Amino acid sequence: MRFTLSSRWLFLSLALALTGTGCATEDPSNPSGDDFPLSDVDALYEGAPDDRCMSCPVDGKADEVLPSTFDLMEIQTPVRSQGSRGTCTIFATAALMESLYLAEGTIENPDFSEQFLQWSAKIELGSFPNSSGSNPSYNLRAINRFGVVEESVWPYESSEWGTSNDPMCTGDDRPTYCYTNGQPPESALMAQRFHLPAGRWINPSARSL
Repeated sequence: MRFTLSSRWLFLSLALALTGTGCATEDPSNPSGDDFPLSDVDALYEGAPDDRCMSCPVDGKADEVLPSTFDLMEIQTPVRSQGSRGTCTIFATAALMESLYLAEGTIENPDFSEQFLQWSAKIELGSFPNSSGSNPSYNLRAINRFGVVEESVWPYESSEWGTSNDPMCTGDDRPTYCYTNGQPPESALMAQRFHLPAGRWINPSARSL
């Protein structure tokens, strides 16, 4: 799948980047979750040019007149629940991907597997192996490098594995597979994977957006 990158992609990517590694679950008894705290500003700029990309090329035309407001609702897929797992950035990244595919038009109702992306980001990419949380930047890298399957291939499980699933899934030193709810079924490993283009740094000035 090939995309024409646009201001929409850049805007959504920047908005997603403001989300950190940790996120609250829907468990009211544990509102802060068990994950790392939100990323600080330096973490968000990890790998950026020294001047935080102020010298990067400016996107868009100098004489382009942008609308005073815009609405993304037409290219958004339905809101979905992460359940009691700390997978908020996985859901945010999957929603971004679905929005981009919806805008591109090849797939009428894109619905990608958060369950698979959680596994891919932690196992295939190797990011945040000791937490249920993640980071949008790494999630997008996993999608770019490895791809993600459709939801029907490996549906999301709203509860994280515990000792009833595996005796090792308890305490602070749980194996990574406890956070991914095991390995994907063979059908998911053999299924078609969908990708996004690699991310890039853009000039953060207002005239660039």
